Amino acid sequence: MKKLIIRITAILVIVYLLFMVALSINMLNRDRVLFNTTINHEIQNYAETIWHYIEKNGMDDNFKGWIKKNVFAVNHNKDCEIALFDSEYNLLGCSGVDWTVNYNEATSEKNTYTTEQVFFDPLEYYSEAEVQEIEKLFFSRNDFPKKKGDFVQYSFNLSGWSDGLEFIPEQISVNKNVLIKKTDMGFTTESILTDKKFVNSNLPQNIVDMKYIDCAYLFDLPKYSITGMDYADQKEESRLLRSIATDKNRLEMNLSNSDVKETGNIYYRYIPFYGYADKLSGDKCPAYFAAAYKIHPWSMSGGSLLFLWISSFIVFLAAGIIIIYGIHKNEKKREELEEHRRYVTNSLAHDLKSPLAVISGYAESIGDSILPEKSAEYGAAIYRRAMDMDSIICSMLSLSQLENKKKVQLIRSEFELNAAVSEAADLYTDLLNKNNVHLNILGNTVINADRKLIMRVLDNMIINAVHHTPQNGEIKIKISEDRFSIYNSGSAINDGEENEIWKPFVRSDKSRGKSGSGLGLYIASVILDAHDFKYGCANTEGGVEFWFKM
Repeated sequence: MKKLIIRITAILVIVYLLFMVALSINMLNRDRVLFNTTINHEIQNYAETIWHYIEKNGMDDNFKGWIKKNVFAVNHNKDCEIALFDSEYNLLGCSGVDWTVNYNEATSEKNTYTTEQVFFDPLEYYSEAEVQEIEKLFFSRNDFPKKKGDFVQYSFNLSGWSDGLEFIPEQISVNKNVLIKKTDMGFTTESILTDKKFVNSNLPQNIVDMKYIDCAYLFDLPKYSITGMDYADQKEESRLLRSIATDKNRLEMNLSNSDVKETGNIYYRYIPFYGYADKLSGDKCPAYFAAAYKIHPWSMSGGSLLFLWISSFIVFLAAGIIIIYGIHKNEKKREELEEHRRYVTNSLAHDLKSPLAVISGYAESIGDSILPEKSAEYGAAIYRRAMDMDSIICSMLSLSQLENKKKVQLIRSEFELNAAVSEAADLYTDLLNKNNVHLNILGNTVINADRKLIMRVLDNMIINAVHHTPQNGEIKIKISEDRFSIYNSGSAINDGEENEIWKPFVRSDKSRGKSGSGLGLYIASVILDAHDFKYGCANTEGGVEFWFKM
């Protein structure tokens, strides 16, 4: 049994793993294709946005600032980096490098302002060390200040020039924000100007045509460091994608093919703008759009797969428990049947052994012709014992047919139960009179059942009552609309034997020495089970009652 459960458990685990691995691979491939389709749709939209601008305005002086604000700045996909090259394969710009600057611009209405947002590449104006220092200060933050004066974060004021698209910094001043007081909504801070300033020493010549802004502030930096610093959830992956998107040599090798290419789990493509060559650059392509992205199947499908693995595990576990429980139940039933078979065999052998011993003794006496005048008496005794054996064997054959409900062919009909009881009781009139036992039958009802089989039930219950009723005793049979009961006076059933006496070859202590095969009540129980009738017995005042409900 234990080995069988282990084998079934192993099989279920293997099936579960194979099923989940196959399903997971299928989901990952599906999500990979879906993400690939979605991100390429975004890339195509970026390219079309640039195409429309070039078609309308050409690559004018505002083009570089325009793509920063309308293409690179709106790319919020952390798994994708985009770039743009001119006709000579020179990099015009890429996503993930520009800093965002906001400033207020007065409108034509009095005391009203709009917030303008412009961008600049810090490495064009500051050294890598300065950029690293600014980034480190920008991402420094204390979310849980405790007392007044505690550091909260840094803020940055800028002055410089803007054409509405790009920003050229003149100076970046650093402010230290400290806690003033805590409120229900958070806390208020005070901005303290520090001595730290970053002055731009690489001012271009074209600033004379741009508007000077004396009060702007640094609004946002890319989520992933452009200088390689390890903070703010920065990843090497972002820099790798940007290096592929801005790779001039890779672009030149793929000019003739704009299809998606793959290296490892990174995908990239280049889209040439050939549609405008004749208008802008003669035979040359005016610009090339590049994109590199990485697909993370586990990050996309991880939550769904985790839920699927857990829910499927619960289903398989429940199925395993049900299967193992069923096997255990069947095995237990098989053991019970085997025990029952051994019990019946032993009981049958015991019940047949006694009459066979008597028959053997009488036969030996007849053979020895010790008392010839006793031959008739011995022959009668042998006959009676042979009849007892025949009765046991017939009961066993009948029981064999009844124990399987599928083989019990119920021939139902409606009949009066009182008449059937009277017919069964008439067979024992002489025995009842001999022992001066009073039989009383009360009530009547019509039932729908197999009359022949019910007659056997009645016969077995009546003969059981007759055998256990003392001289001058009483047997009382009551019939109601849905219940039959038979009471006999006499000694009670021993404690704990109320259920046992329905088993084969079981006789209560008080019945020892009485005739019978020990199968009568068991056969009755099989017939009543075939009819789905409930039955039982109980000790009552002065005797015992057997009953069944229709």
